[in-house]
This record gives sequence, C-alpha cells and structure tokens, in this order.
Amino acid sequence: MIAHDLQQRVDAFSTGQGKNRALGTFLEELGLDFRGLHLDDRTLAGAVIPGSNFSGMTLQNVNFYGANLGGADFSGTVLKNVDFTKANLDNANFTNATVVGGTWFRATCIEAQVAGISFSGTNLERTFPELS
Repeated sequence: MIAHDLQQRVDAFSTGQGKNRALGTFLEELGLDFRGLHLDDRTLAGAVIPGSNFSGMTLQNVNFYGANLGGADFSGTVLKNVDFTKANLDNANFTNATVVGGTWFRATCIEAQVAGISFSGTNLERTFPELS
C-alpha cells in the first residue's frame, strides 16, 4: 500500500469518516506499515490492524481504544500519552519501547515481548497479564 493512501485512510478513520468500506477507508487489514506516517493526535479506536509495523516511531496522543493490534511491532517506539484501553496487544513486540503517560487499562498483552520496555506515569491497571 502506498504511504499517501494509507495516511488518507488513517485521517478519514480518525475523523469518523473511516468506518465506511465504500470509501475504502475502513481500517481492517493485516500487516500495515505505519512507519513514516503522521499518527499524532489521531483516533484509531476500534481499528483491526494486527501485525502492523510501528517500529522506531514516536507516537503522541494516539487513541487505540479497543483496537486489535495483536502481533504489531512497536519495538523501539516512543509512546507518549497513547491510549491502549481494552486493546488487544497479544503477541505484540514492545522490545525497548519507551512509554510515557497514557493508559493500558484492561489491555491484553498475552505473550507480548516487553524486554527493555520502560513505563513512566502510565496507567497499567488491570492489564492481562499484569504489567509493571
């Protein structure tokens, strides 16, 4: 997928237009590559984008509430005030990620790779399994 087209889909989804298959903006796809896109201050709540690549990015104020991000790659990513409430993060790679603020309330992280991850001021209440 061309990055420009994916950016347009992200922007449409974030503003509420994106849950429309006819517009081609519905975010329900395996293995998307978000590197190089502008995701700050975007709402991707409910997106079904397992196996996607966010590695090495800096994400700020992104809302992934209830999103399916199973198997996604967040290795080396800086996550500032990112909302993963009720998100599926099973099998996701957070190796060497830095998490500042935000919330992971009730996120599932079964078999997620968290070696080297650091949290600062993050709500980790009721993650499964429990993260600290």
